[in-house]
Amino acid sequence: MIAQVLLAGVLGRCAQAQTQAKNQSIVFIAPPGLEPDTLGSLEEAIAAQVSLVGAELVFLTANEAEAGLEERMSQAEELANKHDAAGVFWIDARPSGRWFLYIMDRTGAHIVVRPLSVENTSMDVAIEAAAVIAGSASDALLKQQSIEVRLGPSRPAAAPSSELRLEVGYAGTVFAPREPWLHGLWIGASWLWPSGPYVGISYIWSPPLRIVDEVNFELTRYPVAVHGGARLKFGRAVQVGGELALGIEVRARTTTETIAELQSKDSSSRSVVFAGLRFVGEWRVTEWLGILARVSPEFLLNTFDYVKELQDPEMLGPGKPGLVYLSPYELRFTAQVGIAIVR
Repeated sequence: MIAQVLLAGVLGRCAQAQTQAKNQSIVFIAPPGLEPDTLGSLEEAIAAQVSLVGAELVFLTANEAEAGLEERMSQAEELANKHDAAGVFWIDARPSGRWFLYIMDRTGAHIVVRPLSVENTSMDVAIEAAAVIAGSASDALLKQQSIEVRLGPSRPAAAPSSELRLEVGYAGTVFAPREPWLHGLWIGASWLWPSGPYVGISYIWSPPLRIVDEVNFELTRYPVAVHGGARLKFGRAVQVGGELALGIEVRARTTTETIAELQSKDSSSRSVVFAGLRFVGEWRVTEWLGILARVSPEFLLNTFDYVKELQDPEMLGPGKPGLVYLSPYELRFTAQVGIAIVR
């Protein structure tokens, strides 16, 4: 009789231990759209940490990327009941590129959120941080302890840093009726503050413009501009904004050939001042590389024409008599397409 009672007690304890062992499980839901290698690394890291506290991992992948918090919590509660789990974790991947780890107990009465930085750090660092947090939170859930006490206070996210941008690409300019479109190479640099505004400088190189007439000459442009502006982010990768630009363009004219009746200096140069309003769009391909485009109307404050004069075929202001060889626009347009390297 005593043996039967002892046997019943042993069997009861074994059944209780099996039930407790069955309850030693954690459900982890990964965000959709991860690369297979990233998903595998995440599962391995989470499984290693969860196994250290004596729990079994149920690793799943979310089907919907834009589910609300209430819907996520409802799904988590169903999964906790289905797998008899002590808690459910899931990662919310925001369009900005940041990850947030949600931790919920099996009843749904308690939920904790921890930020995981991905945009400004490597994916491996984010996975390691998620695994460490999951291990500590799993241990707290299994021991029915406070998750906040175990994890400690949430650390504030790192403040965004300033950026140095180096830009290079193609530039085209509507210059004059006789030469409607000039090709060039645009280079520039700018400094972006964390709050959004930025300032920069740019230069456009273009091959000499050759004018063939009674006087043959070459015109070389050296436009340099400073600019400043701000941009707005739309999602994770798209930025649009505007810039104000103010610059000076040195124009160097070199006479290559002339008729005998005309006298001409070999070369001369003059400068014009211009101001522009630039519309900018950028698609950030990676954290350090972007593809951008600009369209800019520019107004020249002191433009002039290149005209024929018998005594001195030098550059004269608008309204002067004589044959006009070249008449640059007072209002012109410049388009730029290129890449930006962010450091």
